[in-house]
Amino acid sequence: FSAVANTRNYVTTIIVHNAHASTNAYIDIRDGVAGAVLATIPLPANGGAIVPFTIPLRQPTANTALAFDVSAAVTTVYITVVGYQAKEA
Repeated sequence: FSAVANTRNYVTTIIVHNAHASTNAYIDIRDGVAGAVLATIPLPANGGAIVPFTIPLRQPTANTALAFDVSAAVTTVYITVVGYQAKEA
């Protein structure tokens, strides 16, 4: 999700896949590039995870892009983030 004035990101589902054949890793979902870690998701070698948030994960900082950081040097990681943005009053 990108940064939009007076808007917060709400994440309802994250889908990740690690295409590397032998390296396990994890992915941190962050509040901006250098921001706080909001969630940590395992990335098993040649596997993945689907993480649904029954109550949407609300990004703490308005006007900030949602970011991610992968823990290990893996060749290819796919990530899909599903959610919405909402303006603040």
